[in-house]
Amino acid sequence: MSFYFVESPSPPQKSQPPLQSLREGLLILRSDRDFRKFAVVAVLFFLSWPLFPHYTVFGKRVLGVESSHFVAWIIVTNLVAALGFWVIGGIADRRGNRLVLRILLFLTACTPLAAVGLSRISFGVKLYWIIYALLGMIPVLVRIIENYTLEISTEKKHPQYLSVVSLLEVCSLLVSPLVGLLISKVSFEPVFLGGSVLIATAALLTFTLAEPRFSGAR
Repeated sequence: MSFYFVESPSPPQKSQPPLQSLREGLLILRSDRDFRKFAVVAVLFFLSWPLFPHYTVFGKRVLGVESSHFVAWIIVTNLVAALGFWVIGGIADRRGNRLVLRILLFLTACTPLAAVGLSRISFGVKLYWIIYALLGMIPVLVRIIENYTLEISTEKKHPQYLSVVSLLEVCSLLVSPLVGLLISKVSFEPVFLGGSVLIATAALLTFTLAEPRFSGAR
């Protein structure tokens, strides 16, 4: 169906060199105090991303989860994501993205703790699907991060602000090898607990963020 779409040509524009675009994007962090505080929150959350693949390995090695269970649990993840976009989106529309960001960060901080807790009880393997239900909220959280980024920036600078957030996301993922190395050295539990601390810190820092929808911020 996309072959039937008609797009009007854009006026010719002179493209910027990549390094200049990067420089302008980084200058935003220097000049915009609200965005700088939000960037810290985003980075702390992004640093926890490398943990997500390890929940599967943790379930297999520590709890003895069979591979066949993960198929159903991935379905649960997608169902929770779909429901989350509907419910959380409505709350964000009524109460603002900052509040939803805070709630989802605190919820995400519980995921590593829940994994460790389930490994300590005899019937934990039967409840391990809860971890995948919690992971279903991650795509919703990413969308809320993008929406909040748009709220604290002017429409003209939306691409730059989103680009900086994407850059922070990519840079944070560079710690993935370090996470794997730490797990091999000190086991899963300490690394999971450390990830929970990072996300909880990000959630607490949301209390310092501006609410542009209600406070008259930019």
